[in-house]
Amino acid sequence: MKSFHNFKTCLLFYIFLVLPITVAQPLSFNVTNFNDTQTASLVGYAGVAKSENRSIVLNSLTDNGIGRAIYGLPLRFKNSSNRHVTDFSTRFSFTIDVSSKTDYGDGFAFFVAPLAYPIPSDSGGGGLGLYGANQDSIIAVEFDTFPNANVDPQMRHVGINNNSLVSLNSSFFDIESNIGNMGHALITYNSSAKFLAVSWFFEGTSSGFMPNTSLSYQIDLGEILPEWVTVGFSGATGASNEENVIHSWEFTSTLNSTPLNNKEKDGNNDIIVKYKFSVQVVAVAVSCSVLFMLVVAAVSWFIIIKKRRSEDGFGFNGAAMPRRFGYKELVAATNGFADDRRLGEGGTGQVYKGRTLTWGVRYNIALGVARALCYLHEEVEQASKESDMYGFGVVALEIGCGRRTYQDGEYNHVPLTNWVWKKYVDGDILDAVDEGLKGDYDVEEMRCLLTVGIWCTHPDHRQRPKAEQVINALKQETPLPMLSL
Repeated sequence: MKSFHNFKTCLLFYIFLVLPITVAQPLSFNVTNFNDTQTASLVGYAGVAKSENRSIVLNSLTDNGIGRAIYGLPLRFKNSSNRHVTDFSTRFSFTIDVSSKTDYGDGFAFFVAPLAYPIPSDSGGGGLGLYGANQDSIIAVEFDTFPNANVDPQMRHVGINNNSLVSLNSSFFDIESNIGNMGHALITYNSSAKFLAVSWFFEGTSSGFMPNTSLSYQIDLGEILPEWVTVGFSGATGASNEENVIHSWEFTSTLNSTPLNNKEKDGNNDIIVKYKFSVQVVAVAVSCSVLFMLVVAAVSWFIIIKKRRSEDGFGFNGAAMPRRFGYKELVAATNGFADDRRLGEGGTGQVYKGRTLTWGVRYNIALGVARALCYLHEEVEQASKESDMYGFGVVALEIGCGRRTYQDGEYNHVPLTNWVWKKYVDGDILDAVDEGLKGDYDVEEMRCLLTVGIWCTHPDHRQRPKAEQVINALKQETPLPMLSL
C-alpha cells in the first residue's frame, strides 16, 4: 500500500524509548484535527486513506478503493495472567457523501483487530477492507450503506460483526435522509457485563425522536481478541462509490498496561514500521509530558503544604484531599451500623452502604459543576466547550434520574439521554425522577435540572447552552427554553 513505508529510526525510538512510557497507562486520546502534527502524529494511514481538511478521508468518490486509519499505539485488551479485560469507549463524528443518491457503496467500520492485521486482498466492496476469505479475531461495528445478498439484511444498517460479514445484531441506518449531514457515534464495551453497545445520531435531522438509532449485543470479547490489539477505521467502495470521512475521534480504555517484553516488541515491528510516525513530534510530546508532570507535582506539593496549616485531628479539611470521618458521622451514615446497610467485608473491616444524597446536596453539586465549567470556559478559555456541556448534561440527568447512562443488564435499552428526551416530548419529564428520592425534592428544581440535562445533550451541538446560561437556569434567574429535536 502506498502509505506503508519503512521508518527504521522511528521504530527504534518508539520501541525502546516511547513504548515503555506510553503503554504504562490505559490507552486514551482525543483528536479533533487530523492535520495537527502533535495530536494526530500517531494516526497512520493505509490504502487510499489520507488526512485532508483536518479529517480522515477513508474513501474519496472513486470506485474500488480501500482505506484504513489506525491509532499507532497498541491497546492492551486483556491481561493474560489475571484474565482481566478492558472496558472501552470510543466516540467519533463522521459524514458520508455520494455522487449518486441511487448508488451507495459500501460503507465503513470501526474495528478492533490483532496487531499488524493486514488489508486482505479480497476485502474490497462489502468486505469494507476487513473481511476476506480468511480472517481471525476481528470485532467491527459496520456502518453498511450497501446491502449485499446472502450476508446482509436487505437494508442499509449498522451492525455488530464478529469475524464475519454477517452481523450478530443490526439496526436500520437512515443514511438516505442524512447524506452530507454530520453524524455522531458512541461505542462502549462493558467487560463485566460482556456487553457491547452502539448509538448514533445525525445533526440537522427533522425526524424527531428516533428509538432505532442504537443497538447492542452481549458478547465476551475477551474470548475473541488477543492480549494486544489495534483500533481504527476501515472503509471500502466497489462498483459504486461514496466518500467516508471521520472528523473527530475520542477513545478511552480502563486496563492498566505494562511495557511489552522483547518478544512482544519484535512481534510488533510490522505494525509500527508500516505506519508513519514522526520522531521529532513524539520526542517533543514525551518531553512536554515529563515537564507537565513535574509542574503538576510541584503545584500539588505546594497545595498540600498550604492545606496542612488548616489540618485538624481527623486529617485534611480541603475538598481535594481525602479526610477521615468521626465515629458519630459513621454511626449516622450507616444507621448505627445496621445489618441491612452492610455490603460485605473489605481488606480492613466491614463495608457499609451510606445514605442516599438528599435533593439539596444533589442540586448544589450540579450547580457547583456548572460554575466550575463556566470558570474553565470563560476565565481559562479552555476548548471543547460543546463536548464539555454534553458531559455535564449526562451528569445532570444521572443526578436527577438516579441511574447510569447505560444500565447493566438492559440488552434492548434506550440510552438515558434519549429516554429523558422522550419523556420531555411526551410532556411528563418528571416521570424520569429518581424513585430513591421518594418524592422528597423541589419539583421546580427537578424540572429545571432535567430540562437543562437534555438541553446540554441536544443532538445539534449548536443548540447547546453555555455554562453561564446553565448557571442562570439552575438558579432560576432565567426561564427554561422550549426545546425541540
